[in-house]
Amino acid sequence: MSRKWERMVERNAKKSNKLRQKQGKPALTRQADFEIVKGRSLVLPIAFLLIALFFLLTAAPDTSGSYWFTVLSYPALAALYYFVYRPYLKIGKDWLGVRRWFIEQRIAAADVKSVIRSGGHIVLEYNKQGKTSRLVFSKVLNLYPIEKLDESLRRFAAQHGVRYELESK
Repeated sequence: MSRKWERMVERNAKKSNKLRQKQGKPALTRQADFEIVKGRSLVLPIAFLLIALFFLLTAAPDTSGSYWFTVLSYPALAALYYFVYRPYLKIGKDWLGVRRWFIEQRIAAADVKSVIRSGGHIVLEYNKQGKTSRLVFSKVLNLYPIEKLDESLRRFAAQHGVRYELESK
């Protein structure tokens, strides 16, 4: 579908949802036009736990509340980063999205040069302002489900004519 047609469908769906809401009927839902593959962050939670352990073992135990607040805050931050703040890759119709430094970065399909699968990680090479950049999705470092990610990226590469390589180690 063309972009103009998609916008027209979206506007009409919004109007009909408002009308259905006034009539007391449930809204028409639209399927998401992207797929999300999530991993788990390990580096920062482990660093937070090590800092808490360092404070616990090296600092003189103080009975003040600020000492215990500091020591217990680091494991709480570790749990927050492990369970809530998860790294992901969004695979859309003609774009890829990944969170980098608290901002979602979108990569157009035309900018993707290649997808390389090697063992327990996938490397995505793309053009960023005239330079080749790489994103690495690792099974060990970020606990990405590599099989699911590989299948989705293989479909994306075939659909957009992106080079796909399978390297064996």
